Amino acid sequence: MYSMTYRLCGLLFLWCAYVQINDPDPFVWISIYLMAACSLEMAARDISYPAINCIFGMTCFVGAILSLPKSFVGFWGDMGVNHDLELARESAGLLLVALCQFWLFYKQHKDSSKAI
Repeated sequence: MYSMTYRLCGLLFLWCAYVQINDPDPFVWISIYLMAACSLEMAARDISYPAINCIFGMTCFVGAILSLPKSFVGFWGDMGVNHDLELARESAGLLLVALCQFWLFYKQHKDSSKAI
């Protein structure tokens, strides 16, 4: 039922991984977004690991909190001018991954409790 939604979100994260190629630290961000895309593809194929989704989601949520900028200046503009712009984008990306992982955890945990 949710497989199309999972795959669309997975494609979004694949696109996010692709645009990280020119980032100053591309391996970190490409890895994070690819892990999110893989977990969504696994969910689309009814392969579930709710504990891994929860751990990955918590890790990304803590990372989003730790990388919050001192002052929010938005998401668009020249990063060379203000480092807070880059931190805002990183926090938003991590928060998006975390929310997705928590959503997967909730759906998979709810579905596994129905099977019992």
